[in-house]
Amino acid sequence: MYKNPVNLTLCENCSFSILMSRPVAEAYSSSPEESAKKVTGEKSFRRCRSCGTRNYLSYGKALRECINCGDDEIFKAPVETEAEIAPINRLAVKEKQDERTAYAKKMELCCVSEKFTLIVNGEGGIIGREGSLGADFFYDKKHISRKHAIITLKDERYSIVDISVNGTKINGSSLVKNQEYKLEEGALLTFADISFKVRY
Repeated sequence: MYKNPVNLTLCENCSFSILMSRPVAEAYSSSPEESAKKVTGEKSFRRCRSCGTRNYLSYGKALRECINCGDDEIFKAPVETEAEIAPINRLAVKEKQDERTAYAKKMELCCVSEKFTLIVNGEGGIIGREGSLGADFFYDKKHISRKHAIITLKDERYSIVDISVNGTKINGSSLVKNQEYKLEEGALLTFADISFKVRY
């Protein structure tokens, strides 16, 4: 077994990628900071591109995923030391966090009259017989338009815009066509003659 310095990405002996390899066993004998000093003479880490957390190379988990946010691409980040800290692109970090937040969001539309729950994930989609959400459920419902309504994620809440012929209601009140309305927890959402309860 060939021993490589911690801050390399390719093995000096065979040129094989060692990004996913753990540091030598001596690195785990004390605290993470002290162990990193033993391996490199100073604190070496990979900075998470999603949240900016420093993942010290003596953490067994750090080379596989970020200890803070769990990003599994931490091994792609360059090795840094306390002496040479690269500037963080805060805009890129925020965009990545916004993207993760969007895809972590979920809303359920529970049908009142039938045993069916429509899951709305991520950025949302189009409700209707030919829409991206629930087309297999709505395809034989003659009062539902091919593209009935648009659901979008905005300010951590889903909103709806009616674009249908037969209309959409929230808690019995008809929506003005092409106008955006927020969907609150427990609201009764009606597409034409089919009602759903909103659940977050």
